[in-house]
Amino acid sequence: MDSYKTILFDLNGVFILDKENYKASPLEHTIFKRLGLSLKDSSEKEKIKKELNWTEKDFWKFVETSWGGAIPNLWLIDVIKNLKEQGYETGIVSNTSGLIMRQVLQNYFGEDLNTLFGAIIIYSEVGCLKPEQEIYRIAIERLKTQPRQTIMIDDAEEY
Repeated sequence: MDSYKTILFDLNGVFILDKENYKASPLEHTIFKRLGLSLKDSSEKEKIKKELNWTEKDFWKFVETSWGGAIPNLWLIDVIKNLKEQGYETGIVSNTSGLIMRQVLQNYFGEDLNTLFGAIIIYSEVGCLKPEQEIYRIAIERLKTQPRQTIMIDDAEEY
């Protein structure tokens, strides 16, 4: 049996944690779920803005405020750096909105995530969700590895 050479990570619940005692509002759940499950998250954002009578500024202010309830898992960033130094390939696989994640994550961890991960696979950009095999296949192809050499770290056991 081959040993693991590639480690894939989820974002929410793994790299992005809720602040202690933080409770997301129903509106946050609804908006982020809609964006995360949309293959056209830019179009979905426009629909949301229209429904709520928001400007572009209102939308991004909502996103920024919502992210106030989250904290980056900085300890895990140090683990990733150590894994990379040991020769492991790392990637992110997430059922989320690329529109939001790419904007927010650019400097959220104080690091450019593209230097920490060989692939960042986001549902709204590739069109398949965990636990569909296709999303994992895309990650494995981009990282030029094999399924038997790959492990997925996620807060949802079924993924």
